[in-house]
Amino acid sequence: MTATSHLLMPDERRVLARLADVLVPRSGDMPSASEVALCNAPIDRALASRPDLLPTVRALVARARDCHAHEFVREIEKDDPIALQALLQLIAGAYYMLPEVRAMLGYAGQARR
Repeated sequence: MTATSHLLMPDERRVLARLADVLVPRSGDMPSASEVALCNAPIDRALASRPDLLPTVRALVARARDCHAHEFVREIEKDDPIALQALLQLIAGAYYMLPEVRAMLGYAGQARR
C-alpha cells in the first residue's frame, strides 16, 4: 500500500474510474482505463508522484458522484479547466506509466545517453 492509497476510498475510486474511462476510452488496440485497472495501484503510484493533485481530484470526484461521467467531463471542460487539467495529468500520467501501455506504444522509457 502506498502512502496515498488510504486517501482514496473505494467509492471515490469507482467514481474516478468512470471519469477515467471518459478520458481514456478503448481506442483500437489501446485498452481503456478500466481495462488496465487504472484506478487501483496505477493511480496510487501516480498520486505518490503528484500528491499535489489529490485535493483537486478528490473535490472533482465528490462533485461527480451523482453525475453522468461524460456530461460531468464536458461541464468541467467549460467551467473548471484548471481542475480538468489536474484530472487529465493524473489519469494520463498513471496510464502512460503502465509497462503494458508503454510496450503497446513501442516506448521503452528514457535511456541514458
